[in-house]
Amino acid sequence: MLISRHLVGEKDGVFCAIGRERPVLRCYANSSAHLLGKVAA
Repeated sequence: MLISRHLVGEKDGVFCAIGRERPVLRCYANSSAHLLGKVAA
């Protein structure tokens, strides 16, 4: 989904965030963080 929306790119099996799309990716991450529960830092 993130590739099709051009939020991340993939090359040789490595995925990278597209710089200008980081705020959108941050929003996705924050909206789904509660699904993971507490994670030790």
